[in-house]
Amino acid sequence: MREIAVKVCGITTVEDALACCAAGATVIGLNFAMGPRKISIGDGVTIARAVPGLAKIVGVFVDADPQEVLRAAELCNLDYVQLHGSEGREYMERLDGLRIIKACRPAPSARSGYPCRSIRMEQTGVLHRTKPDEFDRLVEDLLDIALVPNVAYLLIDAYVPGVYGGTGVEADWSVAAAVGSAMTRCGLRTPGESFTGLAIAGGLGPGNVGHCVEVVQPDMVDLNSLVEASPGRKNPGRVASAVAEVLRTQATLYERNGECELQYNTTGGDELGR
Repeated sequence: MREIAVKVCGITTVEDALACCAAGATVIGLNFAMGPRKISIGDGVTIARAVPGLAKIVGVFVDADPQEVLRAAELCNLDYVQLHGSEGREYMERLDGLRIIKACRPAPSARSGYPCRSIRMEQTGVLHRTKPDEFDRLVEDLLDIALVPNVAYLLIDAYVPGVYGGTGVEADWSVAAAVGSAMTRCGLRTPGESFTGLAIAGGLGPGNVGHCVEVVQPDMVDLNSLVEASPGRKNPGRVASAVAEVLRTQATLYERNGECELQYNTTGGDELGR
């Protein structure tokens, strides 16, 4: 299992960026889209210049003009661009040269409460399903997105109508875990140039992010509203608590995996996983 990246999104000030880095965040998200955490490109440049070498920088966009994304990426020296709208394969291919975090928001079926499969992803940006037996198809649809060559992370977020993030609502962890397993089987999460990771967002913070790590085993967790003092202003203490929770859980998973390896080594492999 790779070391889990901890992203704090919705950073609006240099003070918060530096405090979150000091609290253990390894990725900083700058929101250039709509909402109370939106900042200008100029503010993004100022924040990015304040944290070189301390954290990776992500710019968040929702259905923006590709030229705007390319311009922001150059000016802010972004490590990743996060696409949180209905951007499809053709759109992503126009951002050749940029590393993309593609967010998907599986919408639950109003009738069944189960996760959904994608219908017209290019037009709607929302994944829909109607029957429980289509769960596998949903995973296939999400895997197809992860396989786009310049996608660096597939991000599973919660679906809230008309809102693109920062809602405090939990995503469907079962969907995230299933697509993560599918990505692993395809070799996407193997360290190296072809690495594509699984990220999870949606209502994560102290008290639940550790459990999320245990269930989903992601490559990145994305924190926002539950580590805030107010919309757009972060609480460094809550960030530090969430980071500590992630580290404790990952250490437990490493220990558990180590026990399996020890059992394998002493039995010649016959008892592995039993």
